[in-house]
Parts: sequence; C-alpha cells; structure tokens
Amino acid sequence: MELRRVTRRYLPVTVFGAVLCVIGAGFCGTAEAADCTNWRGPNHDGISNETSWVATWPKKGPKVLWEKSIGTGFSSIAVSRDRLYAMGNIKDRDILYCMDAETGKLLWKRSYASPLDAKNHEGGPHATPTVISNRVYTLSQRGKVFCRDAETGDVVWNKDLKKDFGIKPQMGSVRVAVCD
Repeated sequence: MELRRVTRRYLPVTVFGAVLCVIGAGFCGTAEAADCTNWRGPNHDGISNETSWVATWPKKGPKVLWEKSIGTGFSSIAVSRDRLYAMGNIKDRDILYCMDAETGKLLWKRSYASPLDAKNHEGGPHATPTVISNRVYTLSQRGKVFCRDAETGDVVWNKDLKKDFGIKPQMGSVRVAVCD
C-alpha cells in the first residue's frame, strides 16, 4: 500500500527527471569548453575538462570581474553560449535571470509567485537551471516546472506537478532521479 502511494506520487517527477537527463545527454556533449549547462557540469560529474587553470591566487583572491545580488536561494548557476542563468527569490517571487557571462549585463529576467518557504534555512529556489539546446528548464520548491526559450525567457511550456499530476511537494525532502 505504502509503495503504491509513493510510486503514484513520485513517478511523474522521476520520469520528468529521467527524460531531461536522456534529452540532455544528447546535447551536453556539444557544450563549449566553458559551458556548464546544469548542476555538476555537462557530464553531471562535477569534473571540469578545462585546462590552463591558475594553481595559485593572489592573497586577496582572484580578481572579481562582476557580481550581482539576485535574492535568496540555494541553486547554482548554469552557463551556456556566453550566457549565465541563475535563480533567486525576492519578495515571494522566484526569479530566473539571464546575464551576459562576461559582463554581467542583465539580458532578461522572468519571475513567478513562489513563497520563500523558509523552514530549515532561508528558503528560495534550490534547483539549478538546466540548459539544453535553446531551452532553459527550472523547477521550483513547490513543483512548478518551466521550459523557457533561452534567448528570450519566453515560456515554451510549464507544468504544476501538484495540479497536473497530483504530486504534493514536501518541504525539507529531497527526490533524486539517477540517470545514465
């Protein structure tokens, strides 16, 4: 009984994650050297293939080229085709930012209502944007999934996992889909 309930509840999320991994596997191999199109990089292993790393930094650390305040959150960044995608939460709105990776210039930003949900930490988005081809995929704490055009930020499609699949996200829990 418990297994059936868990399977029914989380199967759509697992399938969605698996589909993104399979689709992404076809495109990640074509990423430019500096691209990091999803959490843990294009190979999903946290290993960079870049060379010519600087082994020692000055005492003050590396030179900061630019920085931006993007709100509260715990997601990482994705970089693709000289664009940087990042998420934060300001005034109960999750915001997806697209910036020029070299200059930090804001190219576009898109937001939607999403409570901060501070429970065991400050709250905000956790999932790193994933870039596949010319699409950016995001997932909110409350189960809102967006597919956006990477150039414009326009919504291609979106789903609400609770409304569309009956999945009730639980704050503080983690769901993992392992893909090969």
